[in-house]
Amino acid sequence: MSRLSKFFQVVSSLLIGVFLFSGSICLLAYIIFYKMSVTPNKPIFIEENSYDQIDSKTNIF
Repeated sequence: MSRLSKFFQVVSSLLIGVFLFSGSICLLAYIIFYKMSVTPNKPIFIEENSYDQIDSKTNIF
């Protein structure tokens, strides 16, 4: 009986280990792909602000 009990203990610990390992790999992949799929903020360039100020000061049209 003890031999059968040890066998189930080894099998169950292996299954728990495999599930924990695969779950951590899946979570890591999800986090990496989530970070890669987020769109970054639009950059603000100095030239955009200066052109707006120049255009508003020099109304030619």
